[in-house]
Amino acid sequence: MEQNEVILNLRKKKGLTLEQLSSLTKISRNMLWHLEKGDRRGTVETLKKLAEFYNVSIDYITGNDERKAIIDDFIDSLIEKGVLKDKDNIPDDVQEQVLNLIKEKIANIK
Repeated sequence: MEQNEVILNLRKKKGLTLEQLSSLTKISRNMLWHLEKGDRRGTVETLKKLAEFYNVSIDYITGNDERKAIIDDFIDSLIEKGVLKDKDNIPDDVQEQVLNLIKEKIANIK
């Protein structure tokens, strides 16, 4: 996934408008719009603000962390199904264990 798609998807998952995200992150609405359209790439400072706000890594936003993306998508699915309450309180090591369990289950299916 491209950086602009990740940034757009993160905002939509939170149910925020550009204006709301701008207010919460102190990044201009115009800059956020250009980032989501793919017209601009985020500066390190901008990406850091977004990463901290969404509780993800800069690598995740830039598409360099596919494994983290898989874990996050799976955890989001568990939240949607009511299995988990939220992902803000799940430590990285537990997320990694979840990924390993998924891999084991898939390997056993074969």
